[in-house]
Amino acid sequence: MVQSGAMRSWMRAGVCVLALAMSDAAFAQDAPASDPAAQSADGLGEIVITGSRAIKDGANAPTPVAVVSSEQLSAAAPGNMAEALVQLPVFSGSFKPSSAGSNHSASGGGASLLALRGLSPTRTLVLLDGKRIVPTTISGTTDVNLIPQGLVSRVDVVTGGASAAYGSDAVAGVVNFVLDSRFQGVKGYVQGGLSSRGDAGSQKANLTAGTSAAGGRLHLLASFDYFRQKGINLDYNGRTWAEQGWTFIPASATSSQLVIVPDGRDAYATAGGTITGCQPAGVACPLALTRFQSDGTLTAFHTGSNLGTAAASGGDGAARRAQLVPTLDTKNVFARASFDVSDSLTAYVEGTYGKVGIEYFGANNTNVLSTNSLTIFSDNAYLPQAVRSVMAANGINSFSMQRINYELGPVNYYTDTETYRIVGGLNGRLSDKWSFSSYVQYGRSDSRYRITNNQIVDNIFNAVDAVVDPASGQVVCRSTLLGTAAGAGCVPINLFGAGAASGAAINYVTGTSDTRIESRQLVAAADIRGELFSLASDPITVAFGGEYRREEGQVTNDPTSARTRDGTGIRGYPAAQQGLFGGYLYSLNGLPLKGDFNVKEAFAEINAPLLSDTPGFDRLDLNAAIRYADYSTVGGETTWKVGGIWQPIPDIRFRGTRSRDIRAPNIQELYTVSNQINGASASDPQLGGARTVFLQRQTGNRNLAAEVADSTNVGVVLRPRFLRGFTASVDYFKIKIRDVIAQPTVQQVVDDCGLSSCSLIQRNSDGTINVVITPNQNLGLLETDGEDYELGYATTLGSGRLNLRLLATHTRQLALTVNGRKIDRVGDLNVLQNVNPPAAVEWTGSFSVDWRNDRWHLFAQERYVGSGHLDSTVTYAPGIDTNVPAVWYTDATIGYKLPTSSGNMELYATINNLFDQDPPITPNGSPTAPRAANGGIYDLIGRYYTMGLRVKF
Repeated sequence: MVQSGAMRSWMRAGVCVLALAMSDAAFAQDAPASDPAAQSADGLGEIVITGSRAIKDGANAPTPVAVVSSEQLSAAAPGNMAEALVQLPVFSGSFKPSSAGSNHSASGGGASLLALRGLSPTRTLVLLDGKRIVPTTISGTTDVNLIPQGLVSRVDVVTGGASAAYGSDAVAGVVNFVLDSRFQGVKGYVQGGLSSRGDAGSQKANLTAGTSAAGGRLHLLASFDYFRQKGINLDYNGRTWAEQGWTFIPASATSSQLVIVPDGRDAYATAGGTITGCQPAGVACPLALTRFQSDGTLTAFHTGSNLGTAAASGGDGAARRAQLVPTLDTKNVFARASFDVSDSLTAYVEGTYGKVGIEYFGANNTNVLSTNSLTIFSDNAYLPQAVRSVMAANGINSFSMQRINYELGPVNYYTDTETYRIVGGLNGRLSDKWSFSSYVQYGRSDSRYRITNNQIVDNIFNAVDAVVDPASGQVVCRSTLLGTAAGAGCVPINLFGAGAASGAAINYVTGTSDTRIESRQLVAAADIRGELFSLASDPITVAFGGEYRREEGQVTNDPTSARTRDGTGIRGYPAAQQGLFGGYLYSLNGLPLKGDFNVKEAFAEINAPLLSDTPGFDRLDLNAAIRYADYSTVGGETTWKVGGIWQPIPDIRFRGTRSRDIRAPNIQELYTVSNQINGASASDPQLGGARTVFLQRQTGNRNLAAEVADSTNVGVVLRPRFLRGFTASVDYFKIKIRDVIAQPTVQQVVDDCGLSSCSLIQRNSDGTINVVITPNQNLGLLETDGEDYELGYATTLGSGRLNLRLLATHTRQLALTVNGRKIDRVGDLNVLQNVNPPAAVEWTGSFSVDWRNDRWHLFAQERYVGSGHLDSTVTYAPGIDTNVPAVWYTDATIGYKLPTSSGNMELYATINNLFDQDPPITPNGSPTAPRAANGGIYDLIGRYYTMGLRVKF
């Protein structure tokens, strides 16, 4: 599975040595004042680094600020800016397209949602030019695929609490995409990509143009972005690790221990249908463990190993597989006009339109769950006569059948999101030392989630009970013959043998679930920044201002999704299905949702240089900020930050911050009435710990309080004068979040209920679990701590500039404590991003070498994902190896600028995952469509080639 060996190690080393011999850093901790990419959007020349409104130079910020240019991101991963960002060690638990798993385990559903420190995207604030962006989900997160990537000049990443500076959601930090809003000229690029196996093809293009008029006072700017990547579904094209079908299943039907096995299959379900038992109880059942062949005849069913109630390894059951990468399609249009009313006042208006389409395979249509088994009666009109004769001879009234309904088509998920955003503002100077900015922003995001070929629960049970109408001799539904309300429009279905169902029956038992989500955001903000007096060589700077924000969200569903499962008048309808909300088997079947909140905020910040050019105090600065926010949902909350830097000599600088941060509950957490997820599983104490499959119902909670976080960051930066161009830094971080807003896992609910009655669990008449309710709660304590390391060296080599950069993050813990029980996810490398907390790699890092001159650009990068283990909260059978080895990925880019008479033109080529490193086996996903590896952490595509052309005039 994991490729290794001395030859690969030598080849990797050779790539880096070659780049060193021939060959801008992946990062820059500080943006110098001369950096044109750091110029402010208003064109007045002021530089404000993300994370502070009073500090203009990131070098003087007590909070670590990583600044990375768009060119550097493109060199590392030219396909998608979000994919390049999440390669940075500080990003953990982010959702990306390859995170989208199988049905009901789709982390982010193919969207790119950034998360710092593994604290989930809801605790990482994403900004565009320092301003909030309308959420693309009702959980308040933003898909960064909607950001105009061709116009991004740099990305600032603040790895520490920033609620005092920017408000709620900045508990883990801030990611600010800074646009080159004063661009002049025309630029663009076209590129294409393809994996070494000939799949996952991608196309990317951008065109940007900017010009000035009215004597330079009017500036116009427009940009268009397009990106598309084809997905990888069930044709794995020689990816052996995926083709082997690794999964996790119970060791047996009665065991609470799991095994990791290849060739994961359904325990009994087949394409033609498998008979699993007969009724009434106690009758002889010679039909048991036989399956229908394509012609409707029976043959023996061969069970696999580690046979459970739902899954096995090998055997005749249908293979359980999941897609690897979804299809992603994005389009963005950005336009901006700014006008210098005077030398000290600029007015601007800008608009953004973005559309993201995502498509991925969810699962094969199935009736494998015990509560969904089909009951076939002896008078079924489609039943082969030979089977009917055996039933009559043995007194069998009916039998249970499990089946994979391939003829119904695959369950495919489609997400389309459109986002509109318009901003108008004024920026200006009040004097030589004072400036202001103000803006009003309105944004709207409309998302549509569709699941095609989705089984309608009532209809499938209705249609399968087919009988002959004595009057007409036609096959009809029994409910139709009896004249019940359920019989109106019913079309009988033949499920004996593969492909036996008619087109009319398929149309009756399936449909397309359709959920629409609307998010709207209105923001009005203003701030004033300026200088007071001087205590040292530099003046005291302050910033203060206010902000008003209103957010609204609404979820609506199609009529079938809003239906309650009834079963009245349908013989053989499972009692466990009656009364459940939602007509479809696979959709969330959520109740309509509508909610809103508003917040009024005031903030102030001060940066005071206390000492300079004093023995032992080459520089001593103090920075402090405070913000008061009045939420319509949780009331008033105060956040603050205190930090400072001490530079005893120019070669060494100590920095540190302490902050109090908050996150108010979002619309989804507050107002969700009920979302239902089919196929959840847990070990049940009432069944001796045996693993059981059931329905999970997620609910909101309008009584939620805000999360409260305490963050500490302490670090040291070395810039020795005797070694020009060298920088080293170490920063320790610790974040503790109290009253964490989250849903308990289904296992936590089952464990807490134990053997006693519990309102969060609904059981069937036989004692098995039917429904587990997981409400949003202020659960307990979420904490993480660790260190960030950085080494950098920049120098001249030959005719060009060489930059070396080593980045690493060590996560000591990422733990959630609820009711005295602590779950630490560091090293749990098969845990998905949508689990709370998600998987966290203990050691992760990257080393990059970048050399460029007037013509050539050479870049090489080695990425490291440390070793770990499988989910530590699960009990595995003896002998199962749960260790997960470390993985190295190598990327390389070469670029050449063509000689041109004007402007410039660059050809470039990149190979990501140069040595085609397979992911380690880390099974995860839903029970019906598991994945062999964790796409949120590892590369699932393999070696990938990209070529392109950039132009600029």
